Amino acid sequence: MNNSGKMALCGIITAFSFVMMGIAGIFHLSMYFSPMISGAVISIIVKEINAKWGFTVFLAVSILSVLFVANKETVLFFILIFGHYPIFKIQIDRLKNKILILVIKMIIFNLSAAIGFFIAIKVIGLPKAMFELFGVYMPFLLLVLGNIVFFIYDRALSNLVKVYDYHFHDRVKKLLHL
Repeated sequence: MNNSGKMALCGIITAFSFVMMGIAGIFHLSMYFSPMISGAVISIIVKEINAKWGFTVFLAVSILSVLFVANKETVLFFILIFGHYPIFKIQIDRLKNKILILVIKMIIFNLSAAIGFFIAIKVIGLPKAMFELFGVYMPFLLLVLGNIVFFIYDRALSNLVKVYDYHFHDRVKKLLHL
């Protein structure tokens, strides 16, 4: 494999992911789908090269986002959930036991969500009132809804990887001499 092709692909994916993260600072409504898209394209690195290079891209986008992206909540979503998950997903999906795959994915999401909640409350100092709806404290309901959204994201990511494999894999390999 050609190292210059690997570096080029990583640079392109890092730049695209970072721009997507920056869009969340401009268009407030994109604060949820920007980290999802930014993480999803990292799966290209894992598919074309390996998880180590994908993790390097994840770290680069995370550092750039912490330093330059205005919407820190979006950055938190990327770092804790949507940035690293595509790297692990490709590895997890290689397992044969479907129940084990589902359990591992749910553990990753719920652990990430719990860490995010802890950081939001204890480190960032968000008031607990932000997690209330009509005066009722709702972190458990939000976690259940988050699991549903995460399941949908996982399915969409699987389909995007299939589309990439079918339409773009050979073109990228040929273009970058991987």
